[in-house]
Amino acid sequence: MILTVCMSPCVDVTVELDEFKVGKTNVVKRKALSLGGKALNVAVGVKRLGGDPYMTGVMYKENGFMFENALNKEGVPFTFAWNEGRVRENYKFIDRRAMLTEVNDVGQEVSLENLEEILIAVNSLSARSSVTVLSGGLPRGVDAGYYARLVKAVDERSLKIVDASGQRMFAAVNESVDLVKPNIDELGDTLGRAIESKEDMLSGCYELIDRGAKIVLLSL
Repeated sequence: MILTVCMSPCVDVTVELDEFKVGKTNVVKRKALSLGGKALNVAVGVKRLGGDPYMTGVMYKENGFMFENALNKEGVPFTFAWNEGRVRENYKFIDRRAMLTEVNDVGQEVSLENLEEILIAVNSLSARSSVTVLSGGLPRGVDAGYYARLVKAVDERSLKIVDASGQRMFAAVNESVDLVKPNIDELGDTLGRAIESKEDMLSGCYELIDRGAKIVLLSL
């Protein structure tokens, strides 16, 4: 089984307009809604490739049913810690000139009880998983150090894969992980410097290895 842990689900709402008029009424030409979150993408991808995924993490009571429906449709089993409020909604406005304006939600705060419940679930489920994937952001108000707690909660027999950036990445690798997967922008943001040449890429990867990652998979 491959366990994926989702701490920051989101709903992306893409709105197409003829022209985005600030301060005026705008008429929608087309609207598309998609469910986001790196852990969701991993779980669905694993299932479509014939694997055996399981998803856990935080979910929100008001509109989390959309994620339940999507996962049931894909045949992905799940267990969530249910929090008050709504899954955050990100809006992307695109006009006929292909200009993109984004408005990203910050989401709800998560109760301490739910944060503890997730750690217990990760520990229990990872004991039955060959791989555990920790990916994406954290809910509003949750310190980056929670990523370290997630890594420590994973059963020692499960491979630990982390797809995060910034202080979340550092918190994870400090606890030793088997593989991290930043993209080139995330690597630069995490290390606080431009990553331009092959030498920059290699030195950045080796810095993460020195901090505790066994393998760095850098996507360009």
